[in-house]
Amino acid sequence: MKVLALGLSAALAACTVGSGATSAGGGGGGGGTGPDAAVTPGGISGHIATSTTWMDTVNIVGDTTIDAGATVTVMPGAIINIAANANVIILGTLSAVGTSAGKITIQPANAAPHFGSPDSGITVGASAAGGTLTMNYVNMTGGSLRAVGSGAATIKDSTFSQADGDMLQMADTASMDFEYSSIGMATAGTDTTHCDMHFASGVALGTIKVSHSNVSTSSYGVMFYAGTNADFTYDNWFLNTTTNVDPTVGQVSGDFSNGYFDANPPMAVTGITANTLSTTMLATCLSDASNDASCAGPHR
Repeated sequence: MKVLALGLSAALAACTVGSGATSAGGGGGGGGTGPDAAVTPGGISGHIATSTTWMDTVNIVGDTTIDAGATVTVMPGAIINIAANANVIILGTLSAVGTSAGKITIQPANAAPHFGSPDSGITVGASAAGGTLTMNYVNMTGGSLRAVGSGAATIKDSTFSQADGDMLQMADTASMDFEYSSIGMATAGTDTTHCDMHFASGVALGTIKVSHSNVSTSSYGVMFYAGTNADFTYDNWFLNTTTNVDPTVGQVSGDFSNGYFDANPPMAVTGITANTLSTTMLATCLSDASNDASCAGPHR
């Protein structure tokens, strides 16, 4: 069992803001995110204390925290480059809502393989603290996404791959709603992610919903070590090399019904339901949402 890394960065640098960021108070690109923010061409790091909009190309050059009470709004079509050593912590709100024609990209800067610390990258919440993340039509590569403390993540029509460790992680009393999205790649041998999902043992997680999505190309589809009444319905599980579902029997409960498993479907053990499994992959979700009731993956 892989230990979930939950340490947060202890010290954060003073805030600097580069082009592509505008403050809530208006002004052109490069507006500050805090009252003492320095404006430099280098990029963003430190604490974001007031609400801000990110657009076009945004460079995050060091550990960055969105403070409680602050909202960062990412505009459709934005590209967010995150330095290899930089982690993003959300204690306020990050709203990254793209469109089908204007997807948001989150990726390592300078063509590096990963961003953030291993098993880290973007973290929603902290010990005894919350935070809110919304992602629609986001393509994220190279970093993990964690919900900890009382953090809450809502994700739709998005894709995730190439983590340096485990991709979607949950601990404490965090909640996650992940729908019509994909974790992993479409073909084998191309993803660095160890586990598509890792839900930490020994904690009382909040709501878990991972539905109408593709879960693929890692070692484990889900390390299901905590959580009750989890919804894993209508998912495609494929090309995960060790197993698709690894539960802590008797301590978790979840429904995997109406999904497709290329191998290793969930065993009929205490807490696990897997009824009416499909013998073929669920269809790709159509852009007009006409097959939403039975499809899996981002709308196309």
